[in-house]
Amino acid sequence: WLFRKLQARRVPGAMNVLAECLDEDVAKKLQKRCEPDEFKALCALAEQSCMMGIDYRSIGVGWNHPTTRMAYRHGQHRSTRCNQSQLRQKQSRQRLAELLEARDLKKALVHLFLAEIG
Repeated sequence: WLFRKLQARRVPGAMNVLAECLDEDVAKKLQKRCEPDEFKALCALAEQSCMMGIDYRSIGVGWNHPTTRMAYRHGQHRSTRCNQSQLRQKQSRQRLAELLEARDLKKALVHLFLAEIG
């Protein structure tokens, strides 16, 4: 059990994603506060919301968004890079950083997830 817990804490790819979205210091502080599964979820949410997030609410839905999974994952499509989506990604980064102040991290992570899927 302990070995699996320590292994899960050493997820360099996940830490790199979170550090790229926020700041390495903030990412390390969040990692220390999280259980391994929470940290994986946090990193996945950070990657989704900060690196490839599209603000569908303001730019709408339709055929002008990425049409393949790889195009979406690369996060370089005009839907991802437009001003509205960039603003949403910035707001997501701020909400992620605010997790440091949360008393109940698990509850805050759930609320963040719900805010992101809107």
